[in-house]
Amino acid sequence: MDRYNSLAGGGLDEPRPYDAPWPGGARGPQSGTDWPSDGLTQVRVRPVGAPEPARRRSLRKPGGPARRRGPGGPGGRGPSGPGGPGDGPRPGNSRRRKILRWTSAVTTLVLVAAALGAYVAYRNVFDGIRQVDVSHLLGKRPPQYSTASMNILVIGSDSRAGTNGQFGSAQAISGARSDTMMLLHILPQHHGAVVISFPRDSLVPIIGCQADGIGDPGQKAQPGSTEMLNATFASGGPACLWKTLESTTGIFIDHFIEVNFNGFQSVVNDLGGVNVCLPEAVNDPASGLDLTAGVHHVNGAQALAFVRERHIGEGSDLQRIQRQQFFMAALLQQIDTQKTMSDVPELYSIARDVAKTLTTDSGLSVSTMLNVAESMKGLTSKGVQFTQVPVITDPNDSNRVLWQQPQSAQLFSAIAHDQSVAKPATKSSTAAKAPAAPSTAAESDSKIGIKVLNATATAGLAAQGASSLTQNHFDVIGTGNAVAPSASTIIQYSSAADAAAANALTQAVPGAVVQLVAGVTPGTVDLILGSSFTGIKAPAPATSSSASSAVSNVTKTFGGITGNTNICGDSGAFTGPDVPADFAP
Repeated sequence: MDRYNSLAGGGLDEPRPYDAPWPGGARGPQSGTDWPSDGLTQVRVRPVGAPEPARRRSLRKPGGPARRRGPGGPGGRGPSGPGGPGDGPRPGNSRRRKILRWTSAVTTLVLVAAALGAYVAYRNVFDGIRQVDVSHLLGKRPPQYSTASMNILVIGSDSRAGTNGQFGSAQAISGARSDTMMLLHILPQHHGAVVISFPRDSLVPIIGCQADGIGDPGQKAQPGSTEMLNATFASGGPACLWKTLESTTGIFIDHFIEVNFNGFQSVVNDLGGVNVCLPEAVNDPASGLDLTAGVHHVNGAQALAFVRERHIGEGSDLQRIQRQQFFMAALLQQIDTQKTMSDVPELYSIARDVAKTLTTDSGLSVSTMLNVAESMKGLTSKGVQFTQVPVITDPNDSNRVLWQQPQSAQLFSAIAHDQSVAKPATKSSTAAKAPAAPSTAAESDSKIGIKVLNATATAGLAAQGASSLTQNHFDVIGTGNAVAPSASTIIQYSSAADAAAANALTQAVPGAVVQLVAGVTPGTVDLILGSSFTGIKAPAPATSSSASSAVSNVTKTFGGITGNTNICGDSGAFTGPDVPADFAP
């Protein structure tokens, strides 16, 4: 029977097939077989004489499943009605949708490819870095007064491993020593930095260090004995050097980075070379430095020879440090000129090349390094200060140096207590808030036990000194007479863990000499008052802002240069009787 026969023709339509359209493209209240509840079969009719409507072509293959449609027409798009959106998508809309789908797919592929590329680049850098867990080797740590700043121990290693004999064979010159030991202090808010050089000839206590698992055997503690600072590194590796510097300076160190000869050369070469300035010609076969007087743009090999040179001037480590500081200033100026810190591909290239030559602690992740680099993009060479620990010549060995007191203790205190740079506080807020940490190193270490001994003929001097110390919140555990008279005022200690406290005490006892000796009870120091003793000086209270101010003026207080200095101003680093010919074989 014709589905579209009229009622006038005497017959009803056949029952509506499943999913057949309702008049005008509408359908029943529910999908599927949910029919009206009046029990009647609904039919379509056409008036007598009306033309038979064209049948719609089926969108499914014969025998295939019916295409489901949502409310309001096929696909549920728009209102129902003849020719309305409910009758199906318009050709223009379909084309736009296809374009959008393809565009979305291509964009997704590009993003995925970029993400994979970034990950591969990240792993390419990260996997090249040798990381060592030293956290269990550091012993008792000093207080961390400032979490806004960061302290990174930078070690230049002279290990010949991986240099293909360019600087002597690894078999003939085994192990690793360090002629370059620096502390990079990044100021709060990363708006500046201070680089402190530690002379390798510095005498420091011999503290106990365990083997680090990467080839350094460690060393046994020798109370009352000292060694050169680079001997500490040679025996115990970076962990032992880290532990020693923390115990003697009182500065909390966050991370360490060790870079070898190849890494140094890679940085210089990736930057396209760097300028150096010599006041006189130098030709030294030992280091490989061969340059005439004046400014030269040198590559990695000649740059390394320049910073290693010792056969000129006085041949001292102190002059070499000075030349190294001028070199680092030139390097910063090169970075400033090339805008390297803002050049991501250039940074990646440097990081990729240097990564293969780096050893760091396991806590220093690549993301931390990149975050530090990102935060310091606005840092200029003027914002970086280079200084050296104040030293004096060891009276027992002219080839060794001792850290000068109280100057070195003051420098260490400024670094350790460098607080966040905040806006000037109002009177009310200043009164309401107490300082979060001790204001000076002397104050923070004032709880160490101090025995005051009189080494003069002045009766009652020890009691007088003890009283003054007590008034300034130091912990005096006893008084007495020294075993022998002394012209000098001396602070003696025997445990390496007490070195920072002994050095800090010099701020309260101007002119005192610090000595590491055996026999002093660990956890205490002996203050021997000699005829040079002039009294106890009360430590000046310091706020976080004044601590930051002290750090901002390090070079004015302790000497040194800033990163924007004239690189030809280093003539004093070449002055002296030595010439390379004196050391020729």
